[in-house]
Amino acid sequence: MIEAVIYLLAIAGAEAVTAVSVLPRGILCHIAILTVIIVRSALVDDYLHQRLLLPLVLVPLLRIISLAMAAVNIPQIWLYPAIYAPLLVAAVVVVRILDYKPAHLGLKSEWLGMQLVVGATGIVLGLIGYPILRPEPLIVG
Repeated sequence: MIEAVIYLLAIAGAEAVTAVSVLPRGILCHIAILTVIIVRSALVDDYLHQRLLLPLVLVPLLRIISLAMAAVNIPQIWLYPAIYAPLLVAAVVVVRILDYKPAHLGLKSEWLGMQLVVGATGIVLGLIGYPILRPEPLIVG
C-alpha cells in the first residue's frame, strides 16, 4: 500500500515538473516512473502486488503519449485517436495478462440498465452543455 502512495506522489511530482518546467523534462519524469513500475512489476513475487502494479503502468503511459502528442503538430481531429488507440491496446494487454473476466471489469449483463442510464446522462449533459459552451468546430468546411 505504501508503494502505491509513493507512485502517486511520484506521478504528482512529474505533473508538477511538467507544469513548471519545459515539456521534455515532464515526459522524462513520466518515462522514469513508467520504467520503475514495469521493472518492479516484473521483479515482485507477490501476486496481489503485481496485480496492483501492472494496471498502474497505464497512468504514466497516458501522460507520455498525451504530452508527446502535444509537442507534435497534427490536426486536432486526429489527436484523440492518436492518444487513446495505443492506450486502449495497452489496457487490453494488461487485462489479458492479468486474466480479467468481463465481470471483473464491471461488464455484467445485470448492470446493463444502469450502464444505459449513465450513458444517457452523458448525452443529456452534452446536449445541455453544447449551447452553453458553443465550441468551435474541429473541421471547418
